[in-house]
Amino acid sequence: MGLLATGMGLAALVLAGHPPSLPWQSRLDFSLVAPSFGQLPQDAGVELGGTRVGQVQGLELVHGQALIQVEVDGRYAHLLHADASATIRPHGLLGPQYVDLAAGSRGTLREGAVIPASRVRVAVGLDQVLNALQPDVRQSLKVLIVELGQGTDGRGQDVNASLHALGGASADLTTVTGTLHQHDADLQSVIASSERLSRSLQYAPLDAQLRDTDRVLSGLAQPETAGAIGNGIDHTANVLAALDEILNGNSANLAYTLGRAPTTVLRLRTLLAEAHTIVEGVNPSLPALMTAVVESQSAFSGSDANGHYVRIFSVVGTCTAGLNLGCAGGPFQGGPQVGASQATPAAPRASDRALQRALLGNG
Repeated sequence: MGLLATGMGLAALVLAGHPPSLPWQSRLDFSLVAPSFGQLPQDAGVELGGTRVGQVQGLELVHGQALIQVEVDGRYAHLLHADASATIRPHGLLGPQYVDLAAGSRGTLREGAVIPASRVRVAVGLDQVLNALQPDVRQSLKVLIVELGQGTDGRGQDVNASLHALGGASADLTTVTGTLHQHDADLQSVIASSERLSRSLQYAPLDAQLRDTDRVLSGLAQPETAGAIGNGIDHTANVLAALDEILNGNSANLAYTLGRAPTTVLRLRTLLAEAHTIVEGVNPSLPALMTAVVESQSAFSGSDANGHYVRIFSVVGTCTAGLNLGCAGGPFQGGPQVGASQATPAAPRASDRALQRALLGNG
């Protein structure tokens, strides 16, 4: 009994100094080698897939490297593998930092393991971005945030309506994007055509055209050219003013004239048609008329000491076409020729110039 009592006392002392870990009280301790991570609270949370599975126990420096001591609840220890990784990130924009674990896929993460820095990433927080800014920029940003807060204070409904409208706009944008996606080939053709146009414009002699245009404008800017243009404009203005003065008060007469114009044109057309008929009828007789005029001048223009006389030619036979056409018995065949007082020589053949002088006068 004494030995039994002694053994039980020793066992009680051992249990008091090193209490056993029950299954529901077990845990997995390991470390993270992390680069600069800003502020990480002592009891920062440790999450796996969005679920809190443990917490940070402390920070230890080993050979100049920061080791984050992590404790994970034993219930989740079997989910972590030897190639597990971690990310130190903030909750939201300004929330406290926590350790976000990625379980990995190979092996088992052992007690006291160390996840190297190659598998530990530190997300950039808003406080780090702000700390990197210059003091004046941070102050301006602070003023902007304060003003935005004051501007949206008490206007939650308006903000909600704006966000709702933004959702509708996003849906419309999705529809537009889908429509454009259906016309990818057409858009590519348009882009290709635009590129060809750009290349054509690139190699076009635009500089020469610009120089020519500049030369023309410079010529127009010369005093004498500008004066001529100004005189032309003034003359045009004077002509228009005179025309306005002429037409002023004559609108009724002008309207009457324009109204009668179609009838006048019709009558002129009728007159031209009749004149054309007359000319067509007279045209065949023009040579005979011209011959008659010349022969009349030759018959009545003779004179002698007794005064003027008339030449008379007798035509023998049936030829009545004229005296100068070689008819039998005419003067050119030696036919008789009797004058008022004496015989006279035969009249010569009339030339074109003689006909012209007879019809149009001397010239």
